[in-house]
Amino acid sequence: MPLHINILALGMLLLILLAPPPGRTDNIAEHERAVWQAWRVHQAQPHQHEAVVLACQPIDQTNPLRGVTWGLAAWHLLQLNKTNEAAAILEKMERVGQETPLLAATSEMARRWLTRMDIEKVRQALQIIYRQEVAYPQNLTVLSRLPQAPPAYDRWGRPWQYELSTYKKIPGLSGQRYHLHSRNLDDEARLAEALARPYGARITLKPVAAADQSSAPVQFITSANPTPIWLSEGAAYDHLSFAYSGLKLVILTDGDHWLFAPKP
Repeated sequence: MPLHINILALGMLLLILLAPPPGRTDNIAEHERAVWQAWRVHQAQPHQHEAVVLACQPIDQTNPLRGVTWGLAAWHLLQLNKTNEAAAILEKMERVGQETPLLAATSEMARRWLTRMDIEKVRQALQIIYRQEVAYPQNLTVLSRLPQAPPAYDRWGRPWQYELSTYKKIPGLSGQRYHLHSRNLDDEARLAEALARPYGARITLKPVAAADQSSAPVQFITSANPTPIWLSEGAAYDHLSFAYSGLKLVILTDGDHWLFAPKP
């Protein structure tokens, strides 16, 4: 048999093997429709937090995209100051694993928000010490002796970055100010400031073209750079992650927020 016929036959065989079975394709489409409906509620009513949380609840536990709606619901619960409910969802997100780019992004998002919530507990504990001593401590070890000791590490297992600072115009006055942050979050560690940012405003990638297969690369442009770029699922670009490339849906994240977009 001629070589070119063998190569053609091999290529057709690979396409057949890589294509998802019809039933699986139907399931993927159904999963995507479910999360897309929740996303549309968020788009239409971004400040109606309870409505978005309610829209996220029907997502089936077997839906592989459920972590995305978990993250969306958790953000809206935090906006409602329902921190315990948000924390419960984020704890689930943190444990989803790393098997796919979407799961890894889901877990990372949870760690970022949970770290912000934990660091607020550290700040509250520091205020307790300050009220007792009229000064902040030299280090955080003293916090472990409190009845309700705050976490000693961020959600990546790293100790908090803590140091005392002084007033430039009042020399000799010590223990009255401090810097506290997580190494992974740097200047984005304050919960209130993170919640004040408009949802998804930093995600500027826009999908404009895609290959036929669900996991194939997608072409994006940005408002700052109209030159098209091709990204594969799991790729990072300018602090953004391409978390999911599906049949009709792509999902991006900046670490704190999601962005859903129809696949071109």
